[in-house]
Amino acid sequence: MRTLAIEALDTARDTEQTQRVWREFDPADRRDVVVAAHGARQLVALGATEDARTWLRPFWDRVATLPREERDTLAFALADAVDGIGPEWLPRLEAALQSCPGEGALAYGVGRAMMARQLWGKARALLEQAARDEALTPTVRREAWLHLAAMAEQDRDEERAAQCFRAAAALG
Repeated sequence: MRTLAIEALDTARDTEQTQRVWREFDPADRRDVVVAAHGARQLVALGATEDARTWLRPFWDRVATLPREERDTLAFALADAVDGIGPEWLPRLEAALQSCPGEGALAYGVGRAMMARQLWGKARALLEQAARDEALTPTVRREAWLHLAAMAEQDRDEERAAQCFRAAAALG
């Protein structure tokens, strides 16, 4: 069923069609993290980041009950949907970190959200955790290093930025 739901989402060509496909899904499909994350990423690609977060929100409210793989999927989908994220998300994200400490994917997703909210200290700590987490793919770790480099450049810390760029390059 998951594959069929994802294929149905892939047929949508704009936000309205994507929303229509979603509404036509069986409730079980709408409760599937992987399906919701796929649809959310599609909405982000269409410029509808707020709608994407709306689809992800119910899962963040119960993130600790999800299997690890689904938490990772959820975190990566949120990382793509952080543009314009509001302060109402902060308690939800903090609760996720407390309920699942040390998870690199959550650190990455929440770190990206903190960066979008310009909470630089929290963003830096979380992205450093993700960048060093060898359980994450080299691509995700490289992205974390690149975001850290961007923050260092913003702080005019050229030495730190160069270190982050080197760490990113070392990952391929």
